Amino acid sequence: MKNVILAAFALIALAVFGSSCTQEQVVPAEPGTGMITFMVSVNSDETNDTTMTGSGMTTYEPVANQEIIFSLNSEDLQRDPVNGYDYEVLTYRATTDVNGMVSLEVPATGKDVSVDARFPDLVVTVKRERTDRNGDPIIVMEDEIFGGGTTTVTVFEGAKVVEEYIY
Repeated sequence: MKNVILAAFALIALAVFGSSCTQEQVVPAEPGTGMITFMVSVNSDETNDTTMTGSGMTTYEPVANQEIIFSLNSEDLQRDPVNGYDYEVLTYRATTDVNGMVSLEVPATGKDVSVDARFPDLVVTVKRERTDRNGDPIIVMEDEIFGGGTTTVTVFEGAKVVEEYIY
């Protein structure tokens, strides 16, 4: 009887200690990639916002050398994400070229991956037409702050997403 009790105790101890609740770190599955491209522009020259017929039409100029911050939750890269696990947010930075274009290759899988693109506030010298005291047109340059924002794009493996962001 003593051996049966010791054997039962050993089995219970093995069951308790053998099934501990430590969670192994989940490594994202090896994803492919998706490409995100933004054309970033702002109306920094209001003197060219009319057509040849005189009607109004806003013309946007490219935003050069502006850093854009992209982020995605690595949980979106998992085939079978673990509920309650604190997945890492992956952050990338890219800068617009002289044409206002920015492209970034991000990890992606066969399912949708949401990527946030954060555009910071932008200080631009805007060219405007005003009238002087005599009523004559003059060109002035005025600094203006354009509020940035965040937009979300969805990519998947092999996707090439092209978006436009206008300040």
